[in-house]
Amino acid sequence: MENVNKKHWNQIYNNKVPTEVSWYQQMPSLSLSLIKGLGRTASNVLDIGAGASSLVDNLLDKTNSKSNYEVGLVDIANSAFVHTKKRLSDRASEAFFIEADVTKPIVGIEENWADVWHDRAVFHFLTKPEQRIGYANNISNLVNLNGSIIIATFSLDGPEKCSGLEVNRYDGNGIQQALAECGLQLQLDNEVQFEHGTPWGTIQQFTYAVLTLLP
Repeated sequence: MENVNKKHWNQIYNNKVPTEVSWYQQMPSLSLSLIKGLGRTASNVLDIGAGASSLVDNLLDKTNSKSNYEVGLVDIANSAFVHTKKRLSDRASEAFFIEADVTKPIVGIEENWADVWHDRAVFHFLTKPEQRIGYANNISNLVNLNGSIIIATFSLDGPEKCSGLEVNRYDGNGIQQALAECGLQLQLDNEVQFEHGTPWGTIQQFTYAVLTLLP
């Protein structure tokens, strides 16, 4: 499974520039707003399935922020990181990059390092229970108790597939329940419905859930 996924996502980022994929955002405004809205003056942010997102650029930019962020990026496709590192240039050394399958144990990150786990559009690809259990185990191992979990998935009326792959669709309660079935105790703090415009003008319905990891 891992090799199939790795090949799939590496091919995408090898064959397309980041602005050509359906999930491209020029500015990840909602993710930034939700992270900054947590009110933390300093946070370790782990961006799961980071791809070539510009979230890291904005979190590292201290010119318009009163908060300081340490940023770790996790993705199964190293080819995505090639785009990000090129874009960041010298600033790439300010973040750390881990090539990993989020359904398997992620190594190279200190236990309970993350104050914020951010995932835009990975969780909905985990259609098998064992994949979600592996994902939840990483949250349990890498996120502080009372840390924040931000997960964005296709909403209940969102697409049934993405990049040719089947997905699950959720509302906030559904995300909380799916992770509870994997042994995580989470409090649902906020839920936002969001319309994402693809580069070719179609609209995709997303659910963003903000949760707290409980003891």
